[in-house]
Amino acid sequence: PWNIPTILFGAVHMPHLTIPEALGTKAEAETLFKDLHELFAWLLILLLVAHIGAALKHHFLARDGVLLRMLRPGRTAREDTRKTPGTAG
Repeated sequence: PWNIPTILFGAVHMPHLTIPEALGTKAEAETLFKDLHELFAWLLILLLVAHIGAALKHHFLARDGVLLRMLRPGRTAREDTRKTPGTAG
């Protein structure tokens, strides 16, 4: 392996896991995992921004009460459909 000791909680020595040959050397594997880590971090940020954008779209454009129901769990859809002031009914 790559001569990295595997010790649980600083006390229990574990046998080394086998390293797939496809990972190449330790330096090549480190580069691969750093690149994957960066990619998934950006994807997570993109997903977060998309969810925030969708919530704001529901609140300001669709005006369907979705954001209010997310912020105050337990409310029903009926409670969120308010009458517009000055309208009958």
